[in-house]
Amino acid sequence: MANLQFFTSLKVAGNCNLCKIRIETKLWSVKGVSSAEWDQASQILKIQYDHEIITLKAIKMIVLKLGHDIDGSLAPDAAYKKLPLSCRYRSINHN
Repeated sequence: MANLQFFTSLKVAGNCNLCKIRIETKLWSVKGVSSAEWDQASQILKIQYDHEIITLKAIKMIVLKLGHDIDGSLAPDAAYKKLPLSCRYRSINHN
């Protein structure tokens, strides 16, 4: 079987090192994801994954369910509200 490794970057909202740990730890535990690195300053998540095992859409859903917005897609309010206060990145004036 061919190894279909894909590399991609996503804009993922977050505030702090706890966000980094949450996002990376969850993705590292997902079958098919071979690397995940989120940079707080740029808000960029770099991922390497095997497309035969997991899709990019599935990876995005995992991150959204953690409470982190991705490239204009908002995380469910219930997931966002479960984030520690230090991790809540949405401003009060966010539209």
